[in-house]
Amino acid sequence: MTERKKPGVTFESWVDKQIRQAQDEGAFDGLEGAGKPIPVGDPRDELWWVRGYLKRENLPADALLPTALQLRKEIERLPSTLIGIRREDSVRDVLAS
Repeated sequence: MTERKKPGVTFESWVDKQIRQAQDEGAFDGLEGAGKPIPVGDPRDELWWVRGYLKRENLPADALLPTALQLRKEIERLPSTLIGIRREDSVRDVLAS
C-alpha cells in the first residue's frame, strides 16, 4: 500500500486497518503454508532458515557467496572440468556456458 498514515492516527490502528483491508480483498488467500504450523528449525543452527530456503528454491550453497568468491570457486574447478576434453571447440563451449 502506498497510503500514508494520517496525523493523529496511532501507528498500530493504521497498520491494523491496512491488514484488515488486505484480508477483505483476499490478499492473503491461497498463500503457501496456510493453515500449517510455522516451521521451526534446529535451535543450535542459526542458519536453519537459509538452508531451508536453498533447499526449497533448489539452489546450490554457492549461490549465497559474493560474486568474487563464486568466480574464484569456478576457476578452481576449471582444470578438473576441462581435463578430459580434447577439442578446442568443445572447451570453448564449456567455458561459454
